[in-house]
Amino acid sequence: MALSSSETSKWLTLSITLTLATISASAAVYFWTKRRQDDSNQKLINDLQKSLNESLKKCSAERQGRIRAQQIDTCRRAPTTGRYLIEYEKIARLPPREV
Repeated sequence: MALSSSETSKWLTLSITLTLATISASAAVYFWTKRRQDDSNQKLINDLQKSLNESLKKCSAERQGRIRAQQIDTCRRAPTTGRYLIEYEKIARLPPREV
């Protein structure tokens, strides 16, 4: 049984419409998942940057503590008069002594 040209045209139109709808739906799903993945990646990057900054601050504070301890130790070994005493009090953040 042969189809008339109008029936063939209707089926062709329907199949093209369904094909375009499927392609559109696939593209929408692809871009939606891509955007969610990008948002997730950006959140991960932000968390890693925050963690790195906190680690750098902690490392810097520890380094400053070691430097201060070395300076105090050096000043303790030095004579306790004159400029060494003043430096020791400044480094150790002690109130100045009355001479």
